[in-house]
Amino acid sequence: LSQAEEKIRSIEIIESEISEMTDSATGKRLVSGFLADEDPGVRIRAIQSLYRYDAYSANKELELVLNNPSPAVRVKAVRILNSWTPSGAVKILINTIKDEKETPVIKEALHLMHELIRDKNRFIPDDLQKEGNELIKSLKQKDKWIVE
Repeated sequence: LSQAEEKIRSIEIIESEISEMTDSATGKRLVSGFLADEDPGVRIRAIQSLYRYDAYSANKELELVLNNPSPAVRVKAVRILNSWTPSGAVKILINTIKDEKETPVIKEALHLMHELIRDKNRFIPDDLQKEGNELIKSLKQKDKWIVE
């Protein structure tokens, strides 16, 4: 295993051993050690795990990764939003789509947002669904995007 793979495995062990219900402070403390890792994949996996223990801190950390200069890193960061609460994920995706310049990142965010609104709409407030659907519609018209 590479160093990054070993670190990701360590994060997975923390998740399996530390319950977010009974010991979130310990989980947060252990996972937080990986947030400054030089490998973006390790940082993203740590953020995904941190969300179990402290959603607010995870959102702040995700914001930093969504500003990474690498579009590939930003695409990976968008993908973890699938495990966020639907309404929280849609809020972040709307902002990402509005702010993002790189097509692969926009596409990933757009497709995930479309799936969340379609499949988990009962968990997303109506006004947020409307905003997301309007953004999807405007991009479809403006850029001829196909969202399935």
